[in-house]
Amino acid sequence: MHTKLLQKTRDGDRRAAEALVRAVSPKIFALAYRMFKNQADAEEVVQEALLKLWKVIPQWEYGKAKVETWLYRVTYNLCIDKLRASKKYIAEEIGDDHAADNISAEQNLIMSQSVNSLGASIEALPSRQKSAIILTYYEGLSAKETGAIMEISVEAVESLLARAKRKLKEVLNKQEFSDGLVN
Repeated sequence: MHTKLLQKTRDGDRRAAEALVRAVSPKIFALAYRMFKNQADAEEVVQEALLKLWKVIPQWEYGKAKVETWLYRVTYNLCIDKLRASKKYIAEEIGDDHAADNISAEQNLIMSQSVNSLGASIEALPSRQKSAIILTYYEGLSAKETGAIMEISVEAVESLLARAKRKLKEVLNKQEFSDGLVN
């Protein structure tokens, strides 16, 4: 679908260009927002990624790469570059959308602390592990797609995910143990 929109955009169809932007922007914005946890930075990266897309449309090699995968890779690289340049850290927003409406205030506080603890633990991961977690679990991409975006093999993605999970489990277990000593 996006390939047809891309072809029509290349041929000067303004409606196709608008439809393409509407189709791809939410996904790359979600990735950028999860990387920055900042709307302004995310919007800036989305604009840069779309500008890069417009520049390559005339030379696009159809069938070689999917537009979505290419845009995810460009967005990911722009985010990493911006983070390195500004020395910011990737932050993860984790909501408690699955919480029942009728839970007690105490249960809500405990859940909120757990969510914050997990978010902080993800934030503390090395950047490549955080990126693999965000792309795979929060963006819902396959290991193959994540590997293509990060320009690494599927095995490397799986290794990053395994190390990230081990580290998260270790950190969360330490926090649970220390919380038990305090309470």
